[in-house]
Amino acid sequence: MKKITDPATIKRNLMIASLFVTAFEMLKSSVEDKIKGLLCEITGFDDEKGTVKTKVTPTYRAAILDRDIPEITNKKSDFQVFYASCLWFQDSGAITEEEVKDLQAIRKHRNLITHNPVRLLVDDAVDVNLELLRKAHHMLNKIDKWWIL
Repeated sequence: MKKITDPATIKRNLMIASLFVTAFEMLKSSVEDKIKGLLCEITGFDDEKGTVKTKVTPTYRAAILDRDIPEITNKKSDFQVFYASCLWFQDSGAITEEEVKDLQAIRKHRNLITHNPVRLLVDDAVDVNLELLRKAHHMLNKIDKWWIL
């Protein structure tokens, strides 16, 4: 019960959770956007959103959007794009099969944090997994460096 009654513990847990979610979003963006930039046609820039506008190409559609992933039943989900992008990096030799599993564990843990924040604050059995946070940082660095080299 200390988790919910101690202000310092609450503050610490919220800060670490924020770091984890931010790390995942940066990793997700790196994984998905680099492939999109490579395989899609750039059509302009959205000044309002600060993003590059792209047009889906047949290559991107085949490699990412239409990739057959038996574990995924909803082919239109964000998870499809993230998982297919992770597999693209594996196919390209940038990451291993074990690292793809780590990326899925990181995503699953991010979902636990963002969709069940009350559990994080009150359940003594639920904490931010610092090892997965470390792996997220490692994977972000690895993918970004691979892209450059």
